Amino acid sequence: MKIVIDELNNGEEEQIFIKCHQITSEIQCFINYFKTPDVLIGYFGNEIHRINKSEISYIEAVDNKTFIYCDNKVFESKNKLYELEVILIFLPLIKLPLT
Repeated sequence: MKIVIDELNNGEEEQIFIKCHQITSEIQCFINYFKTPDVLIGYFGNEIHRINKSEISYIEAVDNKTFIYCDNKVFESKNKLYELEVILIFLPLIKLPLT
């Protein structure tokens, strides 16, 4: 496989072109990685916050509510835990079962 990288001038839109004979699972993972949003939406009281994925310490579901824990704040998410798992699939997360 050949990889070509062209650096852009300021103001030019970044793009990814994929030329392949067939979309394999590896290529699909690559596509999904770049389609995944960089931020999640969290609620702190009446305030809406954009949470960068790199700021997340862990996520927990309690009493049908999902909470996103960061270093200094805990946000509530409107997403279910399984939805966040799909969104954050490319982050190095560990899923721990309740005991």
